Amino acid sequence: MKKRICALLLCAVLLLTACGGGSPLTQSTAPELGVWNGNVFENEYLGLRLTLMDGWEAATDEEIAEMIGADRYEDEFWELVEAGMVIYDMMANSMVTGANIQIGYERLLLRRMSVADYLAIMAEEIEDSGMEVIETPGTTRIGAYEWYSIGSVVRMWGVNIYGRYFVNIEDGFARMIMIIYHEESESLEEIMAMFSSL
Repeated sequence: MKKRICALLLCAVLLLTACGGGSPLTQSTAPELGVWNGNVFENEYLGLRLTLMDGWEAATDEEIAEMIGADRYEDEFWELVEAGMVIYDMMANSMVTGANIQIGYERLLLRRMSVADYLAIMAEEIEDSGMEVIETPGTTRIGAYEWYSIGSVVRMWGVNIYGRYFVNIEDGFARMIMIIYHEESESLEEIMAMFSSL
């Protein structure tokens, strides 16, 4: 069952499609990647810290590169951004339950796209994937920013598998925190408790 849940988690990671395009990037407008120090991830660009619980493991840059089909993630970062791919800053998962966190960025073709528009597209993609959309009104403070969110649920192998996708938009980028969990894993509240502000 763990392999099946991991496969579903990978599908959830690939759920978002890139829009790409737009004007040339500069260092001042592009996202900045965070850094790991042991089991603690810090991203000054987002003003957040993530401290992994026992039993959680972070993906290496090489593992992330392999998942998205890049040879060397750090070297190809700007090329991937220019190509309009969703860029993953970090991925981590529970080795026991398969619950998963990803932080990613997507360069938007329509630089004036609103969060509401973006979430509407996500909702359509969630439904097209055979999952049910869960509306989540209001915002959640994570790190230095307020995030809007949408949720998903799908029942597979007798288990409800949930997704919560937090989004905010700035400087032509959608910034995303994606959390996948299930009814037998850590709860959303337990996973969210790993986040703190810098």
